Amino acid sequence: MRQILRNLESLKLGKNLYFAKLLSIFILFSALIFLIQLCAPGFVGADAYYHVKVSELMMQQGIFDRFPWTQTSIWKDRYADKEFLFHLYLIPFISIFPNLMIAGKVAIAVLVGILFFFFLDSSINFRFNIHLSGHW
Repeated sequence: MRQILRNLESLKLGKNLYFAKLLSIFILFSALIFLIQLCAPGFVGADAYYHVKVSELMMQQGIFDRFPWTQTSIWKDRYADKEFLFHLYLIPFISIFPNLMIAGKVAIAVLVGILFFFFLDSSINFRFNIHLSGHW
């Protein structure tokens, strides 16, 4: 994949075509991840059920500071949503797809596709000048 992207850059086909190629790779990769997830009857891992349900509750009730469903946990008296931004990310998908299972799977497929999109773009530099093109 990276070699194809490097070849596109070296041919100087223009930023628009390069972006279109990255976008098509993002769409194809997200669709592939979604199709793989559809093979499973449920979510992979138990945490996903919690995350989509908390996001649905946030959508219905707003942000909450109590979590009464965990009476035998440290969250009984002091609830802190450590995945708050992730739960906010899930809300639009839950509002679009009424089935929580589908909403969660689509949201994860899009998120993985976004991450894959950014990892392919070798012009992105992260902190400490680490280039994602494989050159440190």
